[in-house]
Amino acid sequence: MNASPSCLPISEGAVRRELEKLIGKTRADRFQFSISAETASTNGEAKLAGLNSESDSHVFLTEHQTAGRGRRENRWESPPGANLLFSILQRIPDDISIQNWTRVPHLAALSIGMGIESCIPDLQPIQLKWPNDLMIGGKKLAGILVESNQAAGSESSASFCVVGTGLNVNMADRDLPGSIRHLATSLAIESDQLHCRAKLLAHILAEWSAVFPGGLRDFESIRTAVDSRSYLRGHSIEILQGDRLRQGKARGIGEFGELILETSDGNEEQIYAADQVRRTVP
Repeated sequence: MNASPSCLPISEGAVRRELEKLIGKTRADRFQFSISAETASTNGEAKLAGLNSESDSHVFLTEHQTAGRGRRENRWESPPGANLLFSILQRIPDDISIQNWTRVPHLAALSIGMGIESCIPDLQPIQLKWPNDLMIGGKKLAGILVESNQAAGSESSASFCVVGTGLNVNMADRDLPGSIRHLATSLAIESDQLHCRAKLLAHILAEWSAVFPGGLRDFESIRTAVDSRSYLRGHSIEILQGDRLRQGKARGIGEFGELILETSDGNEEQIYAADQVRRTVP
């Protein structure tokens, strides 16, 4: 009996075949791939390549990370061969102002959510939780870690960003630690079936290629789409920033991707970073 595509290690050929079906060979050929059985961190690999080469649209993917990280140095762990663990190294065009770089996480989250839905259309909607999570049914499905490097001068390599993603694909409920089982989920759990990770990655990359870099320049349509999928918008929330706790109602995101918080006195505040964000009323 042949192994199910969902159980096979991901190969470049499998991803390329699916990607060419979606966006054609010319656009698919813009992507480079580095695939490993194990690495410390795909973001680490991508950043090193960004500093030491001219790689662009370069996808670093692994079956297992030994030092995967989320935002603010949080550890991110995944059983080998079950999920999608990848980072995209992307050069940032010189004409894009550095203040627009804060839009990258929203382009990434939107393209991942749309890619999942186009590949698995029967799922319930994917929601985006500011600043870096994807949710389904109130549980975390994926996390994003974006890191960037600004070119220091004419002799430096071009500015780039690295979009790291950990997406729970074929994890079973028993694979989730008991302490987070009520907080996290996977596509397999939500759909009651396993999924071909190569095909899923191709759908995500197809959506990413449609929004980057154009969405950094013309963010309004991205902003509207992100707000329409927001997990927080319209809800009462708590935001923890160090020792400071802020409370209010989420009103969407601003022109640079900041969270708009309506406080109890009716004023609006722009939140650019937070340690924790949670809804206080489901």
